[in-house]
Amino acid sequence: HEIRDQYMFGPGLLVCPVTKPMYFKKGQEMSKTVGLRTVYLPDGCNWYNYWTHEKYNGGQKIQAAAPLDQIPLFVREGAVIPTIEPVECTEDMEGKEVIFEIYPGADGEFVFYEDAGDGYGYEKGEFSLVKFIWNDAPREAVWTMQGSDMGGMGGDWISCYLTCQMKAAPSGGSRSCKGGCHLNHEGCRSEIKEKEICAPRRRV
Repeated sequence: HEIRDQYMFGPGLLVCPVTKPMYFKKGQEMSKTVGLRTVYLPDGCNWYNYWTHEKYNGGQKIQAAAPLDQIPLFVREGAVIPTIEPVECTEDMEGKEVIFEIYPGADGEFVFYEDAGDGYGYEKGEFSLVKFIWNDAPREAVWTMQGSDMGGMGGDWISCYLTCQMKAAPSGGSRSCKGGCHLNHEGCRSEIKEKEICAPRRRV
């Protein structure tokens, strides 16, 4: 398929921007009906609507809602998407919660990079890599950490705390569930169930 009006952002996100007017036409008032945009979902996997978590089979065209404040956005099953509340600079990430959003249906992984947020210490190896692995069949999340003693920063190197959240399709009748565990140098292993496993904690 040669498609010029949608693209992959990384391996997990399918972005479908609106490129033609939907709500304004010359000489007419703004339409109050939510516009629809044709989206092709690539074959080989299933896809989730990022906004509604509705699940679709790949290899088909669908009509996706495109309200004024959202663009159609889809997530490949098995994707692990890190999210955080908007901040103005890296210093403002101190103590913030990073949520790894899991889209079940396939195994997946994501490598989370962190450094001091300023300076050139990263050139000397002062950074850490948190590898997040999602094993779909047992519904298990495994976190491991790599780094040169976390850049020489010891136990305080990870300044934000991490939790994981599994997204469930509403058509399946299940609700989003959340689980998390404290991340340390040895990594951790957590089974995601329909209840909170343990409260996320900031390292002190």
